[in-house]
Amino acid sequence: MEHLINFLGGYSAHIIYFSVFAFLLLCGLGFPVPEDIILLTTGYFVHTGDIKLVPSLMITYLGVLIGDTTIFLIGRIWGLRILKWKFFKKVLPERKLEIVRHHFNVYGNKTIFLARFVVGIRSVTFWSAGMSGFKYRYFIFYDGMAAIISVPLLVYLGYFFGENIEYLVHNVRRMEIAASIIGGILLIFLIYYSVKKFKKRENP
Repeated sequence: MEHLINFLGGYSAHIIYFSVFAFLLLCGLGFPVPEDIILLTTGYFVHTGDIKLVPSLMITYLGVLIGDTTIFLIGRIWGLRILKWKFFKKVLPERKLEIVRHHFNVYGNKTIFLARFVVGIRSVTFWSAGMSGFKYRYFIFYDGMAAIISVPLLVYLGYFFGENIEYLVHNVRRMEIAASIIGGILLIFLIYYSVKKFKKRENP
């Protein structure tokens, strides 16, 4: 995080806003850029007075949603084409693809909401939602509902605890791990019941 602060420090507000937005788009595409670090750093720059709170909240929220939408649309447009490749066809044959479609048809809303809080599978989940034909209006609603909790929370934490930002990052990482574990367990249960329901439908 110190590197990111040093990198952006000294630039104008417009450059910081643009950089934050760009980094969040990369996060949405699955690049190994920690989203929480970007949001906490944004709050830190609000704390130092380099940028304003309200524009920061708007830019970070939009950056997150547009990044998530991009990976969703990649799944929608190219997902099924990619699955025709020999390697992916073995990994996700037609029957498993039907299970994925069934899962998002039954539990898609809950899955999208939970996935926003689970680090590591967020991009794959959103890509799968797009590929499965999940309706975009539901995707953006439930993703937006989850993001309206997580995004302002992290920005505000960076703002209020700016003087102790490194200590804050350490503790936020712990909370993020805990949230990911809880969310991951809930997702596993959803997938388990989804597969069970699918098999029951196939063999009444």
